Amino acid sequence: MHPYITIAALYSIFVAFKKKDLKYLIVGYLVFFVILLQIRRIRYIMVIFPMVALMASYGLQGIKDKGLRRFVVASAVISSLIVAIFVYLPFLDKISAVNLKKAGMFLNSIDIANAEVFTISLEHDDVNQAVSVPILDLFTEKNIFYFYDEWVLPPSNKYKESPLRFTWEYKNPAYYSLVNNLNKKNQALVFISSDPGKIPLYYEKRIKGFLMKKVFNVSEGVFNYKTFITIYYRSK
Repeated sequence: MHPYITIAALYSIFVAFKKKDLKYLIVGYLVFFVILLQIRRIRYIMVIFPMVALMASYGLQGIKDKGLRRFVVASAVISSLIVAIFVYLPFLDKISAVNLKKAGMFLNSIDIANAEVFTISLEHDDVNQAVSVPILDLFTEKNIFYFYDEWVLPPSNKYKESPLRFTWEYKNPAYYSLVNNLNKKNQALVFISSDPGKIPLYYEKRIKGFLMKKVFNVSEGVFNYKTFITIYYRSK
């Protein structure tokens, strides 16, 4: 959040108190609750951002000088755009989720009929990689086939108190497991894991005969959740 927005929001408290404007509580109460309850998780704090923006707008109205008010708003908008374009966008291009997009585009470029996807959940993973399958499907025109192997998942007591438990309880749509049109002679094997070089031994027989390999391992080195993609295929 831009510092000017924060300053204007704080100033709005003084303006509302000075005016004895009780209507201010309509936009301010949620922010006060977050502060009072000491909520720190960003997923819960994000819901108050629109309220903070309204508070900042209220505070800016307390500035009588129109030129100064325009300067504050213009500075906030321009500097925010600069940060978004030259800092956040390059960073987003480096997060590991981009591998799903690049892998999907690569599948479109090779001569295959379908792609069979395998998700590898390692012992240290906090997120079930199965949630990545529909995202990969968004970026490819090839048919995706995926079979949910519950026996490779960690024991339920490992994640039963995890805030990401829903990813382990998640089940992909049944249409991913329909095999009526599965052409194994003209397919690619796609492995999604948090370690691009680690393919379990029980998959070695599956990749036998697939002579070509493509790895997508872009990572920002910040988040624990990573999606690395390894694709095995026979020819372009």
